[in-house]
Amino acid sequence: MPYILAIWSASAKLALAVGPFTVAYAKKSERLAMEHVGAPLALFIHIRAPLLPSFRNSADNILLRRAARLRAVTGNQDYKSQSEIKQADMSAG
Repeated sequence: MPYILAIWSASAKLALAVGPFTVAYAKKSERLAMEHVGAPLALFIHIRAPLLPSFRNSADNILLRRAARLRAVTGNQDYKSQSEIKQADMSAG
């Protein structure tokens, strides 16, 4: 994990340094400059998007929202999801 963070950080810094050179090289036309920037970005988005976690559809989130709905409908505060039970057992120290 530390290597991944280092690569990510370095690429973020290098993008600011290399970006102007890329655009200057591709300055033959404005469209070509946009293609040099847009093509790798599109490729990155298509590869990375399916790998992003979907927090809204995770089992813990669904059960948390379901417990909240049951508490609201029934007025019974004993309905709790597993994540709420785990969180109640945690301590700050």
